[in-house]
Formats: sequence, C-alpha cells, structure tokens
Amino acid sequence: MRTVKVIFYDKNKPVVKLLEEGSVDEVVFVHPGSNGNDGDSHIVVKAFSIPELVNILTKIEGDKFYYVISDDLKPSSLANVLSALQFVLKPNDEVLICEQDELKRIPVVMWGGPVKYISGEEIFYQVCKTPRKWAINGFLRSVLSPNERKVLREIVLRAASSSQIARKFGKSPKTVEHQIRNIYIKAREWFNLPKETPLDRKFLINHFREAFTKRRLRRDRRVAQH
Repeated sequence: MRTVKVIFYDKNKPVVKLLEEGSVDEVVFVHPGSNGNDGDSHIVVKAFSIPELVNILTKIEGDKFYYVISDDLKPSSLANVLSALQFVLKPNDEVLICEQDELKRIPVVMWGGPVKYISGEEIFYQVCKTPRKWAINGFLRSVLSPNERKVLREIVLRAASSSQIARKFGKSPKTVEHQIRNIYIKAREWFNLPKETPLDRKFLINHFREAFTKRRLRRDRRVAQH
C-alpha cells in the first residue's frame, strides 16, 4: 500500500510537527494561499482556488492519504481546503488539523460523483456555500474599513449608484469609486476567487445581501426592544 501525506500550510511556520504522524512513502506540501514560502528542503505546490486544489489532489497517486492542515491557514484558505477534500477523500483517508502543536483527526463529509464533471463555478458557488457564510462575516468585520462597509451596504441594500452614495456621505464620486475598487480587490483575495469570476455590483448584491439583511433585522429588533 502506497501512503501519502499532504500538508497544507500558509506561512513560514516550522512543519516538523506536521511530519510526525505516521511513516509514509511521500510527503507533498501545498500552499492554499498567497503567503507561503517555498523554502529550500520541500517540494511545494501552490493552489489559490478550490478547482486548482481539486485538480492537484486528484493527480497525486496513492492508496491511503493523510491530509494534515496547519493552524496558520486564514479562513478562506481553510474553507477552500475542506471543500476540495470533500471531492477527493476516499473511505480510508484521514484528515488531521494541527491545534497548538497537537494533531487532531477531524471528520470531513465526502461528496459523491465524479470530480471531472464539476466546473469551477459549481464548486465555488455550491460547495463553498456553507463555509462562505462565516467567511463573509469575517470579511465584513475584519477586512473592510468602516467606510468601505458603508459603501457596500448602500450598494447591496439600496442598489445605490456611486453618485447617490457620494451625496449621502458627502464624498466625491471618485472617492466612492476608489472604495468600490478596493472592495473588489479585497473580496478576490479574501475569498480566493478564480480569475474568471467577474466582480461587479451584481456579484456584491448576490453575495452580501443575506448578511446585510440579517444585520438590519437584528438592528431593527434591538431598536424595537428599547
């Protein structure tokens, strides 16, 4: 039986601990994000989206796989890894995550059906639907500036134009357009969006409407209680 260990990690973190779980025939290091360092002693594969990860993992030959996830992955990278693994796992494979230098096995639900018939768009919009819910909240809270969040809210909830947003907040339309471009750049990086995924106002409305609607409902309930 040929055993393979695939290690996912982002940063320049020592990976000695990730190598300790069992002896295997081959070790492959994968950077699912953009912060990795290839180093001098390991062969590292970089993959920045779920389709790329699925494509890479399905090409590795082996009978049993240990998929080891470092705790330094940012949320979008972790979501991509777990979503990709749903397509490539076999019944005897194991998934482990490193938490405070301790390796713990975690369950991952396997998806049925042949991977080769699933497009990148289907993987992103269907498989990532659940992990993206908490990734969206992290994006709104931690990635966007307060002013960018206000601009995004006006676009999502009111379909406001740049001129309308500028008048409401006392800014120039050019400033608003600059903030919108920043939102696109940050969204593509945070969600590891494929290059072919178009970013426009329709995208923003479709992907952030639910989050902003729930926030507005919670705010209205708090106001009604006081």
